[in-house]
Amino acid sequence: MIRTAFFSDNMIAHYYCIIALFLISPLNCCEEKNTTNAFDIRDERYMTIKYTVVLLFSLSLLYSMISTVLMAIVCCNRDNLYGHSFIVIVSQIIICQFINFTPQITIVLPKILLSKNSSYGSRTEWINRTFATINVFSFYDILCFSFLLTLNRFVAIILPKCNVLFESTKLYFVLFFAWLIVFALTFVDFYYCTRSFQVSRLRWIRDCSKQSSDRGHS
Repeated sequence: MIRTAFFSDNMIAHYYCIIALFLISPLNCCEEKNTTNAFDIRDERYMTIKYTVVLLFSLSLLYSMISTVLMAIVCCNRDNLYGHSFIVIVSQIIICQFINFTPQITIVLPKILLSKNSSYGSRTEWINRTFATINVFSFYDILCFSFLLTLNRFVAIILPKCNVLFESTKLYFVLFFAWLIVFALTFVDFYYCTRSFQVSRLRWIRDCSKQSSDRGHS
């Protein structure tokens, strides 16, 4: 039940932009027909949409944070009925969730709230890239430890004889190996690609063309 509740909250929290995208999609369609009048949510003409997006984003982010805190409280409760390995792996996912909140608060919300002519974006490009990397890192974290949690439940229910993999020091070796994979994937992504948050589309974008062209010239 704890696993089902956690991933239900996680799914809802990660689709916080769907309604906002529906709000701006008709305007983005016009962008294809008239590139000189491209839609930008920071424009003063779209103040209502802008603050609607901020409100929806903030509510969804708050919901996700409260759900994660409650899940952490459940995991820290000494009277819970769940196994040690299950609690340890879920704790890793909770840590990943808290890491994921930082780029949303420090990059996404400020970029939406800033005016179109603000120089904040150009002056803080390195901050943008740093937190974009943190966002990628948290994504790989959640992906990796969600798979590990699924594997743990599969072994516990279907193959109990193999449960020795998730006992004592072997569990921490598995966790250490999982973190190494996450760091490796994040480093490769950071080295080959540049990520940033595109306000008009309310999404993180990835550009690997620069690194590819540099490698081609070399």
